[in-house]
Amino acid sequence: MGTHHQPIAAGTWLRRALGKIRRSAPVTRTTGFFALQARRARQRLSSRFVRGVWLDTGKYVASAPRGVFGIYHRDIEPAGETTIASPTFAPRPPPLIPGGSIHLSWRSRGLAILQRPWVVGSTGAVIGTDRRLLWDLSYQWPGQPHRHTSYDLGDLAAVDLCGSTATLAAMGADENYFHFLLNSVARLAYLRRAPRQVAAPDRYLLSGRVTPFVAETLALFGIPRERIVGTADYPAVRPDHLIAPPLVYHPFVVPRHICEFLRSEILAALPPRRRKLRRIFIDRSDAAARRIQNLDALRPLLEDFDIEVMRLSGRSVLEQAALFNEAELIIANHGAALANLVFCEPGTRVFQILAPDMMEREYRTISQHGRLRHDYIVAEFASLDDLHLPRKQRDLILSSKILHDVLETESRISLPT
Repeated sequence: MGTHHQPIAAGTWLRRALGKIRRSAPVTRTTGFFALQARRARQRLSSRFVRGVWLDTGKYVASAPRGVFGIYHRDIEPAGETTIASPTFAPRPPPLIPGGSIHLSWRSRGLAILQRPWVVGSTGAVIGTDRRLLWDLSYQWPGQPHRHTSYDLGDLAAVDLCGSTATLAAMGADENYFHFLLNSVARLAYLRRAPRQVAAPDRYLLSGRVTPFVAETLALFGIPRERIVGTADYPAVRPDHLIAPPLVYHPFVVPRHICEFLRSEILAALPPRRRKLRRIFIDRSDAAARRIQNLDALRPLLEDFDIEVMRLSGRSVLEQAALFNEAELIIANHGAALANLVFCEPGTRVFQILAPDMMEREYRTISQHGRLRHDYIVAEFASLDDLHLPRKQRDLILSSKILHDVLETESRISLPT
């Protein structure tokens, strides 16, 4: 009689096949490699101060019994969404428009009162008592939590700060006017929304040094110089209680309520407007990059259209706010000075000069919030010597014909009917 073979069940056959694959030399070498890398990663992490990351501060607070890590007040800013309209150009759009409309949504955000965290670095990164980075309070460009510079910290010696400290520190706020105003000072808008049981802070922590410009600006919000601490004064601090308002969720798209808060608070410190409406061209000749190289040649044309050429360096926030609030027309190269668009009156005409094939969203968002009439003018690169720079940093040449056509058209539109 022939030999009878019992059929092998499909599940048994699959397990045997997978077992052979797992025991094969290529898979063994691969799994061994990744296991080795995981061990090395754990070893590196054990020698570093920061042991991991929380993407959400609310979850960090909720991971311990109530009050151990702190308290999280939810819905300081409710969830929302906004659509930023497609860009428009003058005198005509380029052949290929580099950007369209943008739709953004964000989840609700809260205000945290944290117990004994660490605050480190010039941007004020926040590390919880479990030595894990709180990413949503420590945003760092280009937005990759696993590559935050705090992971490079070894042993950390921090200065204790008694009482309560409110952090206003934010990325780039010590070096850039846009980030100072719309990321750092903007956090005061969330503090104003705090529940009544949240006591006023003993001090405020700002990025970098506390310069006269910083002190003068915060004085507009009733914060005296003696209550301001800069991250440059203490590379690492450990407050008893850290009041941490949200960071603007995306560093370049500012919510409408932030713009309205800054506008109302700062313009309230200005006297009633007495000057006639002004037409201004923002001069960046004293900047290190992104200059209009042929500005001197354009000055007679600008004078013909009653446009003042203005530099903003050295001016206070109040002076800049007054200038933009008085303007009926603004021409400016892409740059942080356009953060002052929050102070413009509705209907103000804005021409923003861009490099070829460049697009931006921060300033047209502000213009959309404030109901400004915002168009782009595309200039040309001034030289091939700065090809190594990002396109938005390169110097430009603005065509006198294009500028004349734009201003001539605008003048006809502005004539009374």
